[in-house]
Amino acid sequence: MYSDLPSVYYLANAEIYVTDHHSGILIDGLLEHYDGFDSLPKSIETAIMEKQPPFERLTTLIFTHTHIDHYSPGKVSAFLQRSPQTGCILPVFSSSTELEHHFTSAVLIQIPSRHLLDKGIIVPHTALILKYAGQIFFFSGDSDPVYLNRNIPQNILSACCGQVSMAFVNPFFFSLTSGHRYIS
Repeated sequence: MYSDLPSVYYLANAEIYVTDHHSGILIDGLLEHYDGFDSLPKSIETAIMEKQPPFERLTTLIFTHTHIDHYSPGKVSAFLQRSPQTGCILPVFSSSTELEHHFTSAVLIQIPSRHLLDKGIIVPHTALILKYAGQIFFFSGDSDPVYLNRNIPQNILSACCGQVSMAFVNPFFFSLTSGHRYIS
């Protein structure tokens, strides 16, 4: 018997897999090894690539940004060639407003952001709010909490604050006062 609540798997670094008995969503889940960050164990990467349990219901790949510790274009391309029906959502670059994506079992809100330790290397970056299986999840990726506090749309905060079921945030959110808003 299936639970009404989704199952959530922490895989490595910022990789999270959320699944219910209909579908599965992988956040920042196909990446390259990068010194100083947890790498995805080869057995789990193989299970993802071959859609072995628990990844057999994987329907959507979502990425907060395209740094190699979150995203590998080669691995994503190889996966999508094997599973062309799988959706893939990459971060937005120049949008100043949130984007909302509706798919069969979920709603994803991408909130344009700035990378936490942006040192002039600009990559598209988004924080994510995922409404899935009756739950609301927040994913910071490597968003700068100061930037989010100033730029996250009030209607998004109003709709989600106090209702977020689970938040996945960069550890810097714990040490920066501006990050406490997302984890309290």
